[in-house]
Order: sequence, then C-alpha cells, then structure tokens
Amino acid sequence: MTNKIPQLRMIVPDISAWRLDWELPAGYETVTYSEGLENEWLTLINESFDKEFTVDDWQKIILDREGYRPDRVFFIREKLSGEICATASAVRGGGAEHGYLHFVGVRPKWAGRKLGFYVSCVATESFKADGCTDAALNTDAHRLAALKTYLRIGYRPQARHEAHGEIWKKVLGQIGFAHIEG
Repeated sequence: MTNKIPQLRMIVPDISAWRLDWELPAGYETVTYSEGLENEWLTLINESFDKEFTVDDWQKIILDREGYRPDRVFFIREKLSGEICATASAVRGGGAEHGYLHFVGVRPKWAGRKLGFYVSCVATESFKADGCTDAALNTDAHRLAALKTYLRIGYRPQARHEAHGEIWKKVLGQIGFAHIEG
C-alpha cells in the first residue's frame, strides 16, 4: 500500500499583517459570481487544468464548499471584449476564520499577463477584509508558475507530509526561490 503524498500547502499565517501594493492593469475589471458565470468558470477551469468538469462538479467544487458566497468567487474580465480571463475563489477551510484560496485559473490565451497574480490578490485581500486570521491554499509541485505567483503574493510553504521538505527544496530551487523570507 502506497502512502499518498498530499498536495503542497502554502499559507499566510497572519492575514492581518498581509500587505502588498498591486493594481489591476488598465483594461481589466474584477467581477464576482452571478447566475450564468458558472459556464464561464467551467470553460476557464477546464482550459486551465485540462479537465472536463461539469455543472455537477461546479456544484461540488464551489457551491458546496465551506464558506461559499457568490461575492467570494472572483473573475477578471477584459473590459473591451467582455471576456472572462481568470478566476479564483475565496472560500473557507476549517472554519470561518480560515481563508482558503481555491481553484485559481487563467485561460491559456490570457497567460503571461499576470492575471493569476491579480485574481489571487483580490481573493487574498477579501480574506483580510472578512477578518480571517490566516489563509491557505493547496497546489501541485508541477505548477511552477502558480507556485512562483503564490510566493510573490506572500504565501509560504508549509510541510504537511514527510516528503514535502525535499519536494519544496527542489521546487523552490527550480523557480529561483532557494531562500524565502518570512
């Protein structure tokens, strides 16, 4: 029997101290979930993660998630085309005081514009505004661009499994974060 290694965990241990100056680039706006955007979410996440999620999955992954509220599912939309480019959900994990950054995705045609960074900042700011004590996320070791983004935002590695120390060491070296402050 194999001991399955859980996803990597990253945290902002004290969300009240989180500070980051950022601004959404001109030409984009943030919107929150409203009826009909679940189809945009499905398209975006399926393209981002090469998945085939359905409306039933949307129900399980987002609507049934602890702390779900429509105003906690964020999207970045290009103003000119009206196209939804990126998404992130700011749900809860283990109680109302624990923010959980969930399903961050960027449509491939919008990659390279740091929209994952911006939508993650929007979600992280919402944890602070909601009075959460901390924030966390889970991700996979092969998602190097995402890991780099989360580190830049202020999320830090948290080992949850004996294998995580070596995995983090390797990943951080690959993305140029061999030494991390805080």
